[in-house]
Amino acid sequence: MNCPYCGFVNAEGATTCASCDQQLPAAPPPPPAGYGQPPAEGYGYAPAPPPPAPPAPPAPPAYGQSTYGQPAYGQQGYGQPSYHQPAPIKNHLVMAILATLCCCVPLGAVGIIFASQVNSKLAAGDIAGAEKASKSALLWSWLAIGGGALIGIGYAALVAVSVVADSGF
Repeated sequence: MNCPYCGFVNAEGATTCASCDQQLPAAPPPPPAGYGQPPAEGYGYAPAPPPPAPPAPPAPPAYGQSTYGQPAYGQQGYGQPSYHQPAPIKNHLVMAILATLCCCVPLGAVGIIFASQVNSKLAAGDIAGAEKASKSALLWSWLAIGGGALIGIGYAALVAVSVVADSGF
C-alpha cells in the first residue's frame, strides 16, 4: 500500500509507513456481492488492462516515389506546378536613365525608381510585383521620351515663331 504522506510503497497489511512512520489508513473493505461486478482478486479491484501497443511505423516509399502520394522532385503530377525557370524579366533601367538624361527629368526619374525595384522583387520571389514594376518602368520611360519630344517640338515652334516675327513677315 502507498503511503498518502510520502508515497512510499509499504507491504500489504502494514499499519504504519516504513519511511515516515505515519499511521496508514485502513484498507477499504471489499464491495458487497451483487452490485453487478464480478468478484476480483484482492480488495475487489480488477487489474487494469495493459495499454495497447503503439501502431507500427508506415512502410518506406518504393523507389522513385515520395511520401504522401506527392510526385518526386522534378516530376509533374496532377495539380503540381512544373519546375521550369520563368522567363527573365527586363528591368528597363538603361532606357529609363537615357530618357531621364536626354528627354524629361521628372518622368524619367519615376522610370528609374520602378526599374530599380525589379531586381529586388525578383530576389524576394515576388514575380508578379517584379513584372508590374517592369511594366511601370517601361511606361514611365516612354512617357519621358514623349514628354521630351513634345518639349522639343514646342521649343522649335517658338523659335520658328520668333524668327518669323523678327524678319517682318
